Amino acid sequence: MKRAFTITEIIFVLVITAIIAATAFYGYKTDRLRRDADFVFMQLQQARYQGLNGLGIGGLGDKNRSCVDPDRIKEIAKKEGYDFRSEVLGKEICFDNYARPYADMVELQTPQNLRISYKSREKVIKILPKSGYVIISQ
Repeated sequence: MKRAFTITEIIFVLVITAIIAATAFYGYKTDRLRRDADFVFMQLQQARYQGLNGLGIGGLGDKNRSCVDPDRIKEIAKKEGYDFRSEVLGKEICFDNYARPYADMVELQTPQNLRISYKSREKVIKILPKSGYVIISQ
């Protein structure tokens, strides 16, 4: 009666395990661009909801506001190897307690785009006027 595995059987099992592990490793790649676009999206959404709930830092007349600084996001993107471009004409993107978007204390009248690109791929984050709704598009 055989009580142990032979060296051939052990090597065979290790080779099959290595093939399965390599396949799983390459099949599980995260989409870095999508992840970082989601990060910017969530920063904008957080500012919008804080402004909407009156949790902002004050300003815009008697209304509270909550802001996101595109320059700060650009610094983070540069460290990660991304190109970040903002079409918003202002230093900060702010939202008042009606969720209306502002740039440098002026209410936005047209949709504004924030572009994140990485390795010839690009995501566009659009901020709509009046509602302050934020959309990620391809």
